[in-house]
Amino acid sequence: MNNPNHKIHTFDENPDTFHPSFFLVWGSLFFAWLFSLLPWRAWEGSPDLLILVIAYWFAHNIRGMGFAVAIIVGMLVDVFDTTLLGSHSLHYILALSGIALSRNRMMQYSVFVQFIVVLPIFIFSALPSHLFESWLHGSWGGWAWLISGLITALLWFVVDIVFRFLGTIHYEAN
Repeated sequence: MNNPNHKIHTFDENPDTFHPSFFLVWGSLFFAWLFSLLPWRAWEGSPDLLILVIAYWFAHNIRGMGFAVAIIVGMLVDVFDTTLLGSHSLHYILALSGIALSRNRMMQYSVFVQFIVVLPIFIFSALPSHLFESWLHGSWGGWAWLISGLITALLWFVVDIVFRFLGTIHYEAN
C-alpha cells in the first residue's frame, strides 16, 4: 500500500500548468505600457496592448494582477493621452470584470475559444467610455474604435504564444 514511487500530485503540479516568472509578468506589463506611450495610439483602430496584457495575466490568475493595477495603469494612460481622467480605467475595469465572470470556463478551452470569449469583452468594455466621451464632446466619434477591440482580441493568439514560450525558458546555471 505504501508505494515509495507513488506521489500525490496537487492541482498546481500538473505539468501542463503555466507558471510564468515574476519578471515575465511585470516586465511584459512595463513593456506594454512603454508601447502605449508611442504616438501610434492616436489612431482610433490601434490595439490596446495594455488591456491585452493585463487581461491575459488576470485570466491566468497571476497574483497581484487585478483591478488595482487596471485602475492605476488606466489613470497613467489617461494622463499621458490627456484624455478624460478615468476613461481608460473604466474600460480596463469593465474588461477585467468580463474576464472575471468567464475566467474559470474560458481557461479550460483552447486559445481559439478564449479568443471568442474575449472578443465581445474587448469590444463592449470600450463602449461606455466612448459613449461618455462622445456625450462630452457633443458629437459621435465614429465606429473606428470597434477595429481596436477586434485587433486587440486577435492579438490574444500572439500574446498566448509569446508568453507561453517565454514562460517555458529555463536558464541553467553553469
